[in-house]
Amino acid sequence: MNNKEAIKRLKEVIEDCTSGEDEPYREAFGMGILALEEQLNGGWISVNDRMPEYDSKCLVTTENGEVFTSKFYGYGEECQGFKEFPEGVWEINEYGEGVIAWMPSPERFKETI
Repeated sequence: MNNKEAIKRLKEVIEDCTSGEDEPYREAFGMGILALEEQLNGGWISVNDRMPEYDSKCLVTTENGEVFTSKFYGYGEECQGFKEFPEGVWEINEYGEGVIAWMPSPERFKETI
């Protein structure tokens, strides 16, 4: 089994975890998916595969191949007043850039003495 197959299988298992008692398992499987996704594509996640949490700051790759820092605002009614984009509403959309992939922002630099 390769990483893509493992991610697919874990997503199927998560869908089967429907009771409240399953929440710790859903969380653990979700962490496994994140770890496997980070190994694929240098950590980039396609907007077709998954979106970040609402109001999170990410690195994004646009249709033009540019890389920016952008905030994800969500979809639909949460974003009234913003132009609708198929990949949701990102801060960078105001410049007409369509987002194709994202990754969580890295931790900021902390100098050690």
